[in-house]
Amino acid sequence: MNPKISIVIPTIRENITCLKTIREQTLKIQQTVVIRNIKPNGRARNLGWHKAKEEIIIFIDDDAMLAHNKILANLIDPILKNQADVVGASRRLPLDSNWFARKAASQIPLIETPIVNQLTISNPSLIRKNDADKNIWSPVTTTCCAMRREVLEKTGGFSEKIQWGVDTEFFYRVRKLGYTFAIAPHTWVYHPYASNIKSLWRKYFKSGLGTAQEMKLHPQRKLKPVLKTPLHTLIYLCYRLLVVGALFIVKPFRAFSVFSSTIGYIYGWYSS
Repeated sequence: MNPKISIVIPTIRENITCLKTIREQTLKIQQTVVIRNIKPNGRARNLGWHKAKEEIIIFIDDDAMLAHNKILANLIDPILKNQADVVGASRRLPLDSNWFARKAASQIPLIETPIVNQLTISNPSLIRKNDADKNIWSPVTTTCCAMRREVLEKTGGFSEKIQWGVDTEFFYRVRKLGYTFAIAPHTWVYHPYASNIKSLWRKYFKSGLGTAQEMKLHPQRKLKPVLKTPLHTLIYLCYRLLVVGALFIVKPFRAFSVFSSTIGYIYGWYSS
């Protein structure tokens, strides 16, 4: 029996890169929902899954490229077998990425994630234990992931209060309900990354801003400090600048991402 699948693609672009590789898939797709020119991203995704008619919903970024023709079949297999509830693909840089993107990926976590040979459970932590705790972020992202409609219905879908980086807040609420996350084996997408200093700054500034908005919704997660007063803000900024200074010599791209996300977080905290 062929499973019933809807694909949701939010986009603000004219050219949707992922469509070509979707058409090449061995898995039959009953419905593709493209949501154009809707912001924030959470609202676009919500409009998409509400329009989707099928039981299993796959979110794919418009600029992602599926690596081979069994990606979607691999993605939904653990769901059909009840091995996991939210299943994602590993992420790799496109083969034609420039030196800047490749150097950034070698220094900044989670730009690329390993391709796995077996189903790999990747549940995000509900609370950040310390600044070095990386388990707070799951390698599963809506760059390419599948879930049953039930997951979206029970959580209410994506937050529309967060401008950038809605995945982590949504996945927090999903995990809080006890759903399981996993990376599918032999399953990856090529996803482009910042190719110059300006786009890298913009990406991490927005990431920091989104984290501030998420912290306003869920301070109990301890993703970042609560900036109660200007003094708290100054202490936080000084601490992060020390981190940036320590990183800069060995990992300058990582240091730059930390700095831009810090500025974004402070801006987001006071502007949200």
